[in-house]
Amino acid sequence: MGNSQEKATMVEDNEVQARVAGNKVSENIATIGEEQAPIDLTTTDSDSDTDSDSVYESDEEEDDDELLERLLILEDSRRLKQLAVAFLHPEQPVQRDPASTARCYFDRASAPEQESVEEAEYRSMALADAAALKQAAV
Repeated sequence: MGNSQEKATMVEDNEVQARVAGNKVSENIATIGEEQAPIDLTTTDSDSDTDSDSVYESDEEEDDDELLERLLILEDSRRLKQLAVAFLHPEQPVQRDPASTARCYFDRASAPEQESVEEAEYRSMALADAAALKQAAV
């Protein structure tokens, strides 16, 4: 019994340490934004009134690329967090996606080919002709 109690207290200590570390990270992130002084964006330059946005047409594409990269990084960090939690708590059951073991009976290799409407009509006409030839032969 003493061994299981020691493990339970170790797990609780690890959870407390993880919460404290998470709180410190969130506090650091919050203070980063507070330490930076606001930037004054006003200008007195007469040439600044020109529309320079038309010169750089690829700005939107770069923004899309940056957004895609950001989303990929966030997805990667989410997966790493899941792995870290699974490593930290091996007693928790393994989570699995039900779609990972699902089967698609329509796209499998042994599935019958799907016929289009034209192919079905042609097939029925060919079978009708074969039946007529069989009647004529008998």
